[in-house]
Amino acid sequence: MALIQREEMELVVGKTVNAVRAKAAQLGIKDGALAICYNNTPAFSEGSDEVAFDDLKAGEDRLRVFRLHADGSHIVRDEDGAELYQCFGIVAMKIAAAAKAYAKSHGRCILSSEGDEVDNIPGRVNWGGCVRFPIFINPDQHCANIYVSVSGGTDKEDELCAWAALKPIQQCLTYCYPRIPAKY
Repeated sequence: MALIQREEMELVVGKTVNAVRAKAAQLGIKDGALAICYNNTPAFSEGSDEVAFDDLKAGEDRLRVFRLHADGSHIVRDEDGAELYQCFGIVAMKIAAAAKAYAKSHGRCILSSEGDEVDNIPGRVNWGGCVRFPIFINPDQHCANIYVSVSGGTDKEDELCAWAALKPIQQCLTYCYPRIPAKY
């Protein structure tokens, strides 16, 4: 049995894309990428027929990448039209950074920018722009994760866009909810 049916997650994804795109437009960001990644928590599914997402097995991730603006591009260009960077892969790297920060902090850190400096390649800084929304079935049972990652603006702008996903996630999930650590 699944807690989050495919139709329910489609609603979460659709409303999240709309909310993040609206925030990006408000900030004046046209080009870039938005990624939504979700997965079941293996410990929740272990030894049970219950999973959070009905279309995923334990340990499997679903990654969906969208243009930050419906008519935009994944490529951010300078004023002369030269390519500055390709955002498609950057959103995936931010998700990996958020997952690592969460694991190493034992659930206290949910942002890609909060990774341990020791984990960085020399000369690299943590990229901001991804929020991990840990999903719970009851106050103590972590059943899933939803990551929202944005690339196209500054790290702070990307993070503000990713936070726009909180309301749609809260409103669309029926049997479970995101639990954000108190410091946020």
